[in-house]
Amino acid sequence: MNFLRSPISWLGASRADLAKSALLAAAVLGGSLLAGGAAQASGRESCFFGGQSPTCVVGGPGWTLGDKNLILDQLPAGTADEAILGEIVFNWISRPNPDDSSPYEFDDWDIEVDFDNPLTNSTGSFEYTLSVIDSESSWFIDTVRLDSDIEGTGPFDSLVTKDIIGDGGVVVPSIESRNGNPSDTVPIGPFRTIKVTDTWSTCESCSIDSFNNTYAQSQNVPGPLPLLGVGAAFGYSRRLRNRLKVHTEA
Repeated sequence: MNFLRSPISWLGASRADLAKSALLAAAVLGGSLLAGGAAQASGRESCFFGGQSPTCVVGGPGWTLGDKNLILDQLPAGTADEAILGEIVFNWISRPNPDDSSPYEFDDWDIEVDFDNPLTNSTGSFEYTLSVIDSESSWFIDTVRLDSDIEGTGPFDSLVTKDIIGDGGVVVPSIESRNGNPSDTVPIGPFRTIKVTDTWSTCESCSIDSFNNTYAQSQNVPGPLPLLGVGAAFGYSRRLRNRLKVHTEA
């Protein structure tokens, strides 16, 4: 995708193009804010499947951005009227922390699959593992949002489904993006490691161009509420609500 477009050309840009450009802008902005201490950092890794270079590699060590590690377990594969090839992008988007109380608090980690040819009459899947890599870290993955970008003349019958298995084999109820509509920001876990399977399906009159996963995290996971711990638990709950609000408005 070419992001160096004239202002007029943005009028014809797809939602996937616009989202990618916003992510890149956020990464540049995040880097520019480092000197002022308003953000921690940002980063981006990518690879290609289906014949281009650099070629995606299944298995470790994967990519590390911030305190998160991504390992590709299965590259996007399935059936379609077109060749299944494209790009996998791992983005760390650092957001300003209003009180600089802790790093990563308002950050997102995005995992996107962007097909070179929108896939018509297609079914397929993609698998990966996302982990908090610092064993002493107090951060846990605790929310996810799923979105997809579709094309076609309709009628539309496109679906991307996310299935997550967390620590201890805990199974998260399936999350869906149907006909290009994003899911809600869904609380999960909290988990240190998640194994994810994204499955897509499209019809003869619609095609999928891309899908995107956005993860965020929290600290101080609440357990049982002893009398002296009630205040801390309410503080965690308030921070979680505030962060969900930030991600919903973003």
